Amino acid sequence: MENSDNNDLLKSVEELDDYFQNAIDLIHPDHYGFDSSIVYYLRDDRIARANAMSKNGKRVSRAKWENLKYLNDHFCYTVSSIWEKLEKANPEKLLESEENMIDQKQLKKFEKWEKLTEESKKDDAIMQKLKYKKISKKSNKKRANVKKENAEKFTGRDYARLLEKVERRQQKLQELEKNDPKKAETVKQQFIWDSADDRNMLKKGLKMKEKRKASKKKKWQERKEAVARVNKKKQDVRQANIQQRVEQKKKKRLAEARKRKGKC
Repeated sequence: MENSDNNDLLKSVEELDDYFQNAIDLIHPDHYGFDSSIVYYLRDDRIARANAMSKNGKRVSRAKWENLKYLNDHFCYTVSSIWEKLEKANPEKLLESEENMIDQKQLKKFEKWEKLTEESKKDDAIMQKLKYKKISKKSNKKRANVKKENAEKFTGRDYARLLEKVERRQQKLQELEKNDPKKAETVKQQFIWDSADDRNMLKKGLKMKEKRKASKKKKWQERKEAVARVNKKKQDVRQANIQQRVEQKKKKRLAEARKRKGKC
């Protein structure tokens, strides 16, 4: 009696498990919430299976896969089938698939960034030419006045130059205080509201600018390393394929030679 109750309970649990499993399989795998490593692994697996099933040994590129996966029912996954596949999968392959996709994304991002940089440089060159033409039309006297006014202004983000200007002005004020204290006080009042001559603020600005420059340099180095890493992987794969073809040709020639020898 007790065994019968246990069997009935086990059967009901199995039926309930099948029910929930079928319900979960109604969810599309894209919306289930698998992490990126699993998504990239499944994509590589689909492409490998597509290449194996393609006719005449013609490989299917990643670009054509988007159309292929909707036309071929052999590659349709359910959530439960993905779980079963992951149980048999090698964890190192999961990480390798994700790393390859990250490198590809970094390379595309770098190429896009490089293109935008080149376009920006061209635009800057055009603007510089236009500015030069505009300035060249001015008289020498007006240009001299503009240059003098700009030299006296404390504007811009060249904090090192601004700091030098502040120090030079401070030295002149000290000399003026010795010779003409009244005039020195008048000059001080003229610059009292100029916040750009604060030494501490300029030093902080200079430090922040150097920090940003170092950060940009680091990012640029990371981009270069990402490109080098992707290129090296491509070169290694190409070299391995070449070596494989060489070995296949050697084996084929040996087999043909043995056949000819056997006939003789």
